[in-house]
Amino acid sequence: TVVIDNKEYKTGYLAKGSEKPIVAGSYYVPVTLNSDQVQRIYFKIERDFHNLNFDFKIDNELDRINSLWYKKLWAMSLQGILFIMVMYGLLIYIRLKEKVYLFYSLYLISTSVFYLFVDSILREYLIPEFPKLSYLGVIALYPSAIFYFHFLKNFIDFEKVSNWLLFLIQKTLIISYFLTAIALTIFLIGLEQYLEQVSQLFIILNATIALVTISYLAYNKNEMGKYFILGSTFLLISAIVDAIFWDSDLVWGSFTRLGLVIEICFFSLGIGE
Repeated sequence: TVVIDNKEYKTGYLAKGSEKPIVAGSYYVPVTLNSDQVQRIYFKIERDFHNLNFDFKIDNELDRINSLWYKKLWAMSLQGILFIMVMYGLLIYIRLKEKVYLFYSLYLISTSVFYLFVDSILREYLIPEFPKLSYLGVIALYPSAIFYFHFLKNFIDFEKVSNWLLFLIQKTLIISYFLTAIALTIFLIGLEQYLEQVSQLFIILNATIALVTISYLAYNKNEMGKYFILGSTFLLISAIVDAIFWDSDLVWGSFTRLGLVIEICFFSLGIGE
């Protein structure tokens, strides 16, 4: 809550769009000042889920708009690429009835929903009056990983490659379904603050199995596996780079987005072959 000249504003990503002075931008507060003017501004900071560490910054209107447009341009560019690839995959699936195209498209759809959450498009533009529903964007990460492994099972014939690796992937999928059910239950009963812990466990599990799969296919020089190895490796490296050189003033996960696009290109080449 911010009070400026006895007028109260609400900010934060869990505030409704109608309660915020500026919908696009969770923590922006408009202040009009003349060169010889003094204003008293009071901040009341409350947290529900996260430890807050604010770095207060004064921007002029033009800088704020340019910053938002830069971030949204990156966001919509990624959504455009995902949309094109989803439509392509679904059309091929309808024509050929090959499950690999279906799971590939479902993987991209759930990834798209996740990035709609990350880029604040869900809560600021699509459902501004229901900000807590945007947590469904976090949960979209779960089916994204599940469809990723279903795609992989249909992309590579693991019965010929490795029975133990196929067994490992199948058990990972069972655990992933279980964790997805837990995440949905947490969301439905209003305990969103625990989603982070469940999501961390989910990501660690799936990332570990993906690394094991990459390593095994690379060691055995699997012909079809080269596309999966190249695409997933680019995505993994870009995610590590983002984690090391994170800058919240820039677009969230810029390198990861680039890695995702490269992964899509390699996966598309592999499916085509």
